[in-house]
Amino acid sequence: MAEKAKEETRQEEKMVKVKFQHAENPSKDVEFYVDGKKYALKDGEEARLPVSVVRHLNSLKYPIYDFVDDGSGKMVNKQVGERNRFNCIQLELI
Repeated sequence: MAEKAKEETRQEEKMVKVKFQHAENPSKDVEFYVDGKKYALKDGEEARLPVSVVRHLNSLKYPIYDFVDDGSGKMVNKQVGERNRFNCIQLELI
């Protein structure tokens, strides 16, 4: 079990070259910290990021709501989907 965790940690530390897309707010820069390291990304730029950071960015989503019929003819506001906030498209594994 410990070996599997170590292997996953090593995998997370690998670097990936990606094209960053700010899907939620195109053309806006994004700055954030992970484990004390500052990252600054611009929409459309290529960047080298740890696999763990890429996975995290690709997992961030925001809900989409719409009015739908609840079956009794009443319209209710309900979550109907999700959209990615960011997309990191892998270009190469470093």
